[in-house]
Amino acid sequence: MHILLLSSPNHNSARIIQSALSLKFTITFLTPQTSQVPHHANVTLINGLPASQHDLEIALQTPTPPEAVILAFYTLMFSKQPLTLWSGP
Repeated sequence: MHILLLSSPNHNSARIIQSALSLKFTITFLTPQTSQVPHHANVTLINGLPASQHDLEIALQTPTPPEAVILAFYTLMFSKQPLTLWSGP
């Protein structure tokens, strides 16, 4: 299976990549900071922004179209109360 991962290089994306690789999946990782991601033969790194149509089009075709897309972004919560309204950055 081939996965497209849209995320910044963080703990969540690292765990997703490790899990996918353990299942023998291949991954295209579109991220604005590829220099922070360790290289692996089954991971194609695309330096770019997930909000950019051009970057997404490249990622969707590299090396093959994905069978699944994972969005792994997070925002900071400014309240510890789960039902409090907040706006992320």
